[in-house]
Amino acid sequence: TMLVTIFLGANDASLAEHNFRQHVPIDEFVKNIQSLIAIVNKHSTGNIIIITPPPVGEQQRLVYQRTRYGDQATGILERTNKNAGLYAQALVKIAIQFNLPYIDLWNDMQTQEPTNFGPVFLSDGLHLSPQGYRFLADRLAHTINAHFPSLAIYPDPHTGHFGTSGSSSSLLPHAPWHDSIIAPSLSGKVQ
Repeated sequence: TMLVTIFLGANDASLAEHNFRQHVPIDEFVKNIQSLIAIVNKHSTGNIIIITPPPVGEQQRLVYQRTRYGDQATGILERTNKNAGLYAQALVKIAIQFNLPYIDLWNDMQTQEPTNFGPVFLSDGLHLSPQGYRFLADRLAHTINAHFPSLAIYPDPHTGHFGTSGSSSSLLPHAPWHDSIIAPSLSGKVQ
């Protein structure tokens, strides 16, 4: 394994009294992440990037709840931005402790869009929107390029997108690009 991202905490940071099935106490969460890092270090190159959970768009969560559950909606948040921030801070401390690069989505998204991060980066106050995924992808590419230059990836110079035949990397491909494959003739096999 050349690179591992650890992107956990959004569900773990659920409030115990309102979402006990997903909640993981923060001290247990920290131990779990430290154990995960030890396992990765034992079985791979040890190239790890820590990614904090994104912020929680609390008003979006309430709208989502009303939309999904209608009259059954409780109007009570099952997670808060403040609690997600505690888990994000714990991950940043772990990254520093283990000298690992990290992406602080919780902080970065709120810094980028201080009053409007939810509608911009989140689809339902919790999960990333297309723009949220783009934000993460840009941060991830920058972090890889800065900390693991042998794994650096570059977007297509014409579109700015990754994962196309125009994007590049110094990594050897595991398979040929789709446009370099010559398909076998199907003549006589398809009527």
